[in-house]
Amino acid sequence: MALKERIYTNKEFGAFVDLPENADKLFELIDGVIIEMPSPSPLHGLIAAEILFLLKLYLKKHDIGFVVGDANDFVLAEGLVFKPDVAYISRAQMDKLPLKFEFSPDIAVEVASPSNTSHELMRKIVTYLEYGSKQVWVVYPDDKTLFVYHPHEDGGIYLRVHTATDTLDGSDVLPGFNVSVGDFFPEITS
Repeated sequence: MALKERIYTNKEFGAFVDLPENADKLFELIDGVIIEMPSPSPLHGLIAAEILFLLKLYLKKHDIGFVVGDANDFVLAEGLVFKPDVAYISRAQMDKLPLKFEFSPDIAVEVASPSNTSHELMRKIVTYLEYGSKQVWVVYPDDKTLFVYHPHEDGGIYLRVHTATDTLDGSDVLPGFNVSVGDFFPEITS
C-alpha cells in the first residue's frame, strides 16, 4: 500500500522509517514511493525461515557468502530500497561488513503474499536483476512452487518453475547446493 503519492529520496525515506511511530512497521521504497509492507503471515515467516536455514546450512560447509533475513534494506539506487524476505550475498560482493547494503543481493528471495500483485512481483524481479542479482526466487506457498528467475545472455529473463517434488540446484551461484523444493514448505496444516 503506497503511503503518499509523492517521490521520496533515500534520505527522506530513511528519516521516515526512523520515526517513532514507524518502529514496528516494514517499508520499501519503490520508484521513490514509500510502500508499507503488511505483516507476514505465520506461513510466510515459516517458509522464509526454512529457506534461510537451508542456505545457512549450505554456507557452513561452503564458506562463499552470507545469508540474511527480511530485517535488512538493500539500497539499489536512488528511490529503490528493497527488503527481500531472504538474501544471499557472496563473499566476492561483500568482503567486509558494510554499514548498509548498497547493492543488490546475489540471490533475492521473495515469498509471495496474497497482497502481492503479479505486476508488483515482476517489477521487483526485473529491478533486482537489473541492479545485479544473479537469481531471484519467488516462492508461492499456496501451490508449493518456486519460480527461479535469472538474466539470460540475450538480455532477457530466464524462468524455471520448480514444484515441491523437484530438486533445486544452486548452479554457479551456489555450487553444490541441492535441496528438495518441498523442504521449503513446513509440514503443518492450517
